Amino acid sequence: MVSAGNAFDALRRRPPSSNAALFPRVPQLGVLRAVDVVVSHGGNNTTLEALAAGKPLVVVPFGGDQVQNARRVETLGVGVALSPDRLDERSVAAALDRALSCRERAAVIGRSLAGVDGTAASVALLEALGS
Repeated sequence: MVSAGNAFDALRRRPPSSNAALFPRVPQLGVLRAVDVVVSHGGNNTTLEALAAGKPLVVVPFGGDQVQNARRVETLGVGVALSPDRLDERSVAAALDRALSCRERAAVIGRSLAGVDGTAASVALLEALGS
């Protein structure tokens, strides 16, 4: 499943293989609960949502926070970083296999994040600093 966002029109001109489906957007939180592994560019939202869902990741970072998130995913043992300039069928298959071997660790991280309200915790810390 490919959630293409703004790239949907361009990607639609090159239809995916028969084992993939292309969408402009998907209900990400629901989808994350149903998949075995998440392949992402490693943006903050998808990375944190995948971790909260207890899913391992293959992160293909293109810049910005994505590179740090990819490193953190590997450091936490919840997935694999894959360089965008090394994408081919073999490297992606190997990354998926390695990420799937991280399922148990990803599930542990997911359970540790259950019920965590990051916004409320951040506000409380900021208010404590202001006192």
